[in-house]
Amino acid sequence: MIVIKDCTGTYLRKNDKDFKVCNEELLNEYEDEQVVTITYTRVDEACKPEGFVCELYHQFEYYIEVETVQ
Repeated sequence: MIVIKDCTGTYLRKNDKDFKVCNEELLNEYEDEQVVTITYTRVDEACKPEGFVCELYHQFEYYIEVETVQ
């Protein structure tokens, strides 16, 4: 998967679809557009926004929580 970062948060991209990462602190050390191998779980509820949120809209499929990063 590819790490995507912008002012709306952190996402993981797979097959041209983005997934919003709720526990994005696990990906702090990774750069935008860096390829990573992860395991994740789909989250049914929206992530709680923390800090600054910009007015940009970033379309995504659903929320996820990262379990492991390699």
